Amino acid sequence: VLILFGLLVPGYGLIGAALSALGASVLSTPVYLSQVRRSVGVPASVFVRAAAHPVVAALAMVGLVRWVLPAWTPQMNSTESIGWLIGGITLGIFAYGAAVLLLWLAAGCPAGAERVLLEGARQHLLKRHSAPASTPS
Repeated sequence: VLILFGLLVPGYGLIGAALSALGASVLSTPVYLSQVRRSVGVPASVFVRAAAHPVVAALAMVGLVRWVLPAWTPQMNSTESIGWLIGGITLGIFAYGAAVLLLWLAAGCPAGAERVLLEGARQHLLKRHSAPASTPS
């Protein structure tokens, strides 16, 4: 990380710092996966399969948000910038959630975090709607 910081930050500033952190993560991940395989016996393919849906969903979210939102310009005032930011965050949340749900459905609804989350939400809604309404006295 420090080598990448030294190479990228002087020329690119904050963007260089972000790129160096990303680069260090990308470069170190294969080493970590190799260590996990040797130490625990879990193959890297398990991690790749676990990360596939979130990565595809994140790419879909980024694509949609970048397509819908205008590029920031210095002419935008603070209110306009904050409005686009809040709108982009909201759109990103819904786009990511929809993409994860669609990928899960396309995969045949396998057991996993999605099923646990949806079952928990279903139980919460059933409790809420089956509770008797209290009468004022």
